[in-house]
Amino acid sequence: MSESGPSIEALTHRLVQTPQAMLAEPDQQVDVNAVLADLLRDLAGAHVAEAVAWRASSRNEARLSLLAAWVLADPWFVQRAPRFAAAAKTLLCGGLQAVSKLVDASRFVSDGDRREELARRVLAALQLLPESESEAVAADRLRTL
Repeated sequence: MSESGPSIEALTHRLVQTPQAMLAEPDQQVDVNAVLADLLRDLAGAHVAEAVAWRASSRNEARLSLLAAWVLADPWFVQRAPRFAAAAKTLLCGGLQAVSKLVDASRFVSDGDRREELARRVLAALQLLPESESEAVAADRLRTL
């Protein structure tokens, strides 16, 4: 990680503004694969998006993937597409399984530390540093969270 990404503040603010649709019941009120495919199409085109046929291991993992997709739909990432598409797909389609077993997805919207954690996890998955942070500071802060 040496390239700078968006600020943690910008991404956590985006999480505060998460629309209710992204918090809806996965696969009952919102089609998780459709959301992920749309985002990946925006990041890389149809060739990556068409490969999304993923099933979450739990309802919480699906909800967390939706929240991460909301973060990745930020214009900062979309304007720099397609270089983030493969890493985004890895993160969204299974890369959040471990954390989904530990923390309820709703806390990544309601709790400030969890918002920061998700923002940092997204950046780390894309091998980006938070704006104005060194690699050591970014790694230490993610470990602390």
